[in-house]
Amino acid sequence: MRLLPCAVPSYPTNGPTFLDSQIAALIPKSGYSRIFDSSAVVLGGLSCFVYETLPVTAGRTGVRGFAADCGGLICQSPDGSALPFAGGRLTGPCTPVR
Repeated sequence: MRLLPCAVPSYPTNGPTFLDSQIAALIPKSGYSRIFDSSAVVLGGLSCFVYETLPVTAGRTGVRGFAADCGGLICQSPDGSALPFAGGRLTGPCTPVR
């Protein structure tokens, strides 16, 4: 599965945000913790990122882990473990979400 481009060129700094405040604050929600890595790598003129969400307690608050990167790749880990990333990109093997 692929996402749309991760940034909107020339988007006004005073424009509306697209994340709810709890997700943006990276506090656990619905049994999942959140990680946002916005490394300074640039891809096609856009800053890259990885957004990952993992069960707070694997097998209890959730089963799978999920991550997406600036290239639009969305992956899952079947056991709730973290997916490897570096420089704003998922780096290891992953199971794409379909």
